[in-house]
Amino acid sequence: MKRWFALLLAVGAVAAVVTTAAMAGQRKHAITGSVTIVQAGGADFGSEDVHEFAILMAKHGIKVNYSYIGDASSAERALISGQADLLINAPSDEILAVTNGGAAIHMIGANNDASDYILLGLPGKPVGNLNGATLGIETPGSAGEVAALVALTKKKVDTSQIHPVTIGNSGARTTAILNGRIDLAPVHYGSALTALATGKVIETLDIGGTIGPGYIQSSLWANDSFLKNKALAQEAVNDFILSQRWANANKYEYVQLAQKDDATNGLSSDQMLKVWDYYRTGHYFGVNGGICQKYINLTLSLGKQSNSIPSNAPASSKWVDPSFVNTFLKKHHQKAGTC
Repeated sequence: MKRWFALLLAVGAVAAVVTTAAMAGQRKHAITGSVTIVQAGGADFGSEDVHEFAILMAKHGIKVNYSYIGDASSAERALISGQADLLINAPSDEILAVTNGGAAIHMIGANNDASDYILLGLPGKPVGNLNGATLGIETPGSAGEVAALVALTKKKVDTSQIHPVTIGNSGARTTAILNGRIDLAPVHYGSALTALATGKVIETLDIGGTIGPGYIQSSLWANDSFLKNKALAQEAVNDFILSQRWANANKYEYVQLAQKDDATNGLSSDQMLKVWDYYRTGHYFGVNGGICQKYINLTLSLGKQSNSIPSNAPASSKWVDPSFVNTFLKKHHQKAGTC
């Protein structure tokens, strides 16, 4: 199947990507231009909302270059250097870049306002006995590692006694723990379903259930050069929020898009429907832009407690720009700052 994106296997600069041209039959639209979007990590069932985001922008006349970069730090460097206009990633890395280097970037939306991770463990490694345990992660600072540390800290676990081991994406981490190579693995809910069915692992912690809604797991960042084009930035945020509302309201279409993209992660149709129900119940998608002050404050507080966000991070006004989300909300007859 001809894919609409290119999966970047190499770490580093954003180079060859597949261009998503404006689709045939698109409506007439006053905004034109091009946008380069990078997403830290890889494609999976939980990111079909982002695919819909790119589809909407293309429908509205924007030339979209969209790619994945497996290493979160490399994805961040692409944004800061201007090789990418927009980045989708866990917020902790970007907050660190603003804190330590004064990076000229801003969070302008959030797509995941809850965590969908389950912490898998080997039998004999319950929450109360994790000293010396190895924790499989995608890369340092990736969403799964941060969410796991936040949830374990909330459970009063001394995370300094847990040792991160770089393994790869959710599928790779699932394979590693099933083979006994690591003690713990934060994996997406869908991967957890298939792993638990083998009987080889236990659910050590429901990370999403432990943290609860209002925790920003994944967010949309823009470099400040891109934000100077107010009209294009507003179009991007409009389509970003619409993609979240689509994902939150269209169970069967979401599953069909994942099947079309070969992003099912080996899940059956029934399992994908169950995962979508988990998303909906957990308020996973950022249907109102995802960056209300209540959510920002909770994410900062939990991040600082778990040392995934530096304690000296500047006030959110230095790295959050809610103006585009608020413009969208007002246009749709909602109060600015709505959660």
